[in-house]
Amino acid sequence: MKPYWRRYLAAAGLAAGLSGPARAEWVEWLAEAGLSQGHDDNIGLTAFTDDQQSERYWLLEGRAGRYFQFSDRTRLALALEAGHEQFRDFDGLDHERLGALLMLRHKFGVGADVPWLQLYGRQGKVWADDDTRSGWRGELGLRLGMGFGERLDVDLGLSRQRFRADEEGEPHPRFLFPTDVFDSDAWRLRLAGHVLLAQDWLLSLGLEHFDGDFASGCPSRGVTPTVQAERISRIVLDPVFGGCTYALDATADAATLDLSYALSGHWSVVASWRRQWGESRTLDYRDEQLTAGLLYSF
Repeated sequence: MKPYWRRYLAAAGLAAGLSGPARAEWVEWLAEAGLSQGHDDNIGLTAFTDDQQSERYWLLEGRAGRYFQFSDRTRLALALEAGHEQFRDFDGLDHERLGALLMLRHKFGVGADVPWLQLYGRQGKVWADDDTRSGWRGELGLRLGMGFGERLDVDLGLSRQRFRADEEGEPHPRFLFPTDVFDSDAWRLRLAGHVLLAQDWLLSLGLEHFDGDFASGCPSRGVTPTVQAERISRIVLDPVFGGCTYALDATADAATLDLSYALSGHWSVVASWRRQWGESRTLDYRDEQLTAGLLYSF
């Protein structure tokens, strides 16, 4: 695999958080940035087809830091991460974020085709236009992977994710429930493969499983039966979407596809697709996202 692809695969981890394989060059400094536009066909994550709303958004994000080399097989990375996301219609979702990443990676041997293990943690602050969506976000995770020849990398990752909002929402007048709807804890398991199709083309495929909390838009009609059937215990009035939003404990599976083309040793363009299927006690959820963007890595 050519060196510029190794640099690209590190930068491609911006959106998902370190999603590229471990073949990145062992450089002293790191700098990565990306600009992309996306479309989400169910931005409120509601289970009710009549209430689904699509949305377009812009995402600008970057990471800068330094590698500390302990040996030929082990290195530590410390970096600052920042991002801005802006939505076309639901501007209450607009937000900035700033945080830090600490990552330790070890290769169990010498060469490209040996297993590697990565441990990482990140903590950051989110400032959203809707104050109830502002707060602190953290993640702890590990990934294990290896290369198979010059064209294929495979890795498996498990992470624990947490968000704690700064403020609680406005209580729903019909339900005297807690209003910390946007506080969440979840586990995420991801299997990914990266295939070099040609010198300038890379295909990445992923499967994910999610288990934990997420916020979902209420139905425009029949809120009470849904709350009772789902045994909802947290609900608020939502000024962003109108109506209300409640917190659910659910599971979800997702499939992802990324196709990228290297413009040079540092620049790449990427098109991505993500499809998610989720379920709670009585409801099913569907969500599809498409993004296209430009990536830079140093």
